[in-house]
Amino acid sequence: NARTVANWAAASALTVLLGACGGGMSLSPMSSNPPPDAETGGDLPWFGADQLMPPAIVDAAFALKKGDYTKTPVNTEFGWHVLRVSDRDEARVPAFDDIEAELREELVNKAVSEMMDGLKKAAAITRADQP
Repeated sequence: NARTVANWAAASALTVLLGACGGGMSLSPMSSNPPPDAETGGDLPWFGADQLMPPAIVDAAFALKKGDYTKTPVNTEFGWHVLRVSDRDEARVPAFDDIEAELREELVNKAVSEMMDGLKKAAAITRADQP
């Protein structure tokens, strides 16, 4: 779980509250107004260390054990955050059959792009609107 709050003081107060109750309280009602993650109740999507997420959040989340929370607020370009690791899961490699079409499309797009780049480099292109 992550909670974005308005400022460092609010985030610090939240860490004190978590400490007082042993980290067992919900972070959902304590967020910025309006919370940027209101639709998810404060839950971040599952993410791995190599996925697009602010580095400070990744570093803090992977330093915590399941059930632990950040004792000091984490600052990112999106604001101050209090993190609690509610669960962990092993990374899974998708089955080839599940991603075959996507892989084929990526390979075709890459091949076409490379072919077009080669043709552009080999061609003598002049534009009529430029001297």
